[in-house]
Amino acid sequence: MVSSAVRINDLPAEVLEHILLISDPFDVARASQVCRLFRGLVYADDEHFWRALYLAQPFDDPREAVTYLGNHRTGIKWREELQRIIRARTVVHNVTVCRPEERCQVLRTLLDMVTNIPPLPFPESEPTSHNVLWMQTLLQDGAFLDLESQSHEERQLRARLHTWFGLTDRDGLAAKRIDSRAYVYSQRNYRSLNSFGPYALDGSGLVNWEHMQKLAHVFARNLVEREEEEEEEGEEEVAFEVCSLSLAFCQAVIPPGLDLDRESDWAGVEGLWRISYCFMDHRELLIYNDLNSPEDVPLDHAIFEDAKETFSSINLFIRVINVEQDPDHPTRPKINYVGEMDGNFSIVGYVKLTPDNQIRWHFVAGNGDQGRAVWCGEAISMGNVRSRYGVLGAWSTTLHDPQDPIGAHDCGERLLQRLIYDLLIVCLGNICRSPMGEAVLRNEALKRGITDIHVDSAGTASAHVGDDPDERTITVCSTNDVPISHSARQVRARDFSSFDYILAADASNLRSLERHPGRSEESKAAVKLWGSYLPDNKPIQDPYYGGLGGFTKCYEQCVKLSNAFLDEVVGKKD
Repeated sequence: MVSSAVRINDLPAEVLEHILLISDPFDVARASQVCRLFRGLVYADDEHFWRALYLAQPFDDPREAVTYLGNHRTGIKWREELQRIIRARTVVHNVTVCRPEERCQVLRTLLDMVTNIPPLPFPESEPTSHNVLWMQTLLQDGAFLDLESQSHEERQLRARLHTWFGLTDRDGLAAKRIDSRAYVYSQRNYRSLNSFGPYALDGSGLVNWEHMQKLAHVFARNLVEREEEEEEEGEEEVAFEVCSLSLAFCQAVIPPGLDLDRESDWAGVEGLWRISYCFMDHRELLIYNDLNSPEDVPLDHAIFEDAKETFSSINLFIRVINVEQDPDHPTRPKINYVGEMDGNFSIVGYVKLTPDNQIRWHFVAGNGDQGRAVWCGEAISMGNVRSRYGVLGAWSTTLHDPQDPIGAHDCGERLLQRLIYDLLIVCLGNICRSPMGEAVLRNEALKRGITDIHVDSAGTASAHVGDDPDERTITVCSTNDVPISHSARQVRARDFSSFDYILAADASNLRSLERHPGRSEESKAAVKLWGSYLPDNKPIQDPYYGGLGGFTKCYEQCVKLSNAFLDEVVGKKD
């Protein structure tokens, strides 16, 4: 006798659950409406099924994710979050099904997908976020990001998502570029109420994401054009990817063992940065911003049909000088910094959170009359905290006169430039040997035309923190025309993850470095005796208790070791 056909609900519950878990969540929702059995499997009281269904999708595991500011996620609602994601996907594919009251919720869901992702351990690590790949596929054509918004909140959310995403297929249209340039170069969008930056004009300090999106569009198009020009010139290698202002670079960079709640430089401010900026011809800027035109009369955008922008970059080392507690954000203090180029301080600024918890960068720069600052900038960190996305904003003059120039600027993190070397020279007190070694190595590198190198120094002891170099160190450096400027500091835990090389002056300091609690097997820095770059493997003797002759001998040894290091690591002199 032939048995009757087996019905699907005769299968074991484990098999049925497996079938559902390999199905699309949209189909799972439909299946739950077929019978009580399926509904019971899908909507059981515990979150077991929904956790498994979520993890079966091409998304990041939220248990491994951190928030925009680097905090680990807690209280994951698997069912609710997955349902929101699938609904957002449905709306992007067919916006006509979107109910008016859920438009903002869909945008918030998509933003959650890119602001809550696993961090990278180091800046040079390859991007690994599944959420980012999913979002790139979902939004690349730009249609959803270009939809007309129906409220101020929706416009801000859509602009923020577009800014984070980067250039879409539609952003190559000439009309869109004209529109973005017209916004960025309109002086009407820069007032004291918004600190002459990309903030709301109501004085609230909230980020104006429509402004940010226009800045991102203008700047990204300049980056792409520069890349295309360099390729046409036949260069084999370029300084950055196309385009670094994009979602691919948004993952937070948090080295193993780094606790941002305890780290003073939680935003990753200190380091060597590439500062890029663009601006239009000043005469055309004045023509466009017609001072005789009433505020309620739109400016003529026609000038941007043929307008050209100038694009330039500099390398700048940014050093944290101190932090100030922020009562509104106890674990994210205000970070004060200075920018250093060729051994001279050229900018001063701070990093702090805005009222809407975005990372704000402010700076003033330049040497005007009587040493006054000439330029200023306001910017917002893009991507998640410490990400490779960088910092994007607007620059202007400190006087903010109606006829002064304005433009867009971006700070791209140093490790996007593969040829930069970052090293730390270490002695005991950081007032004799190591600051001299820092100054000498930098000077020897400049003699070879090597500019993409950063040298710093520190001590294993804290006795002289904040002191200038020993007068004898300064004298010997001055005699040999070696610029020196340094404030003593102690070796920090983050040095082992931010420097490529940490070079000890002698065996005692080498042992201190090797035992330092900030060093681990996952540390990036190579910790070595500086003398190991020469065959005699000699340490640098401490000249502190001797006369000037000991400092002269220290200088001569630093010159030899600097050239030995540069020969081995960077390349021998021609």
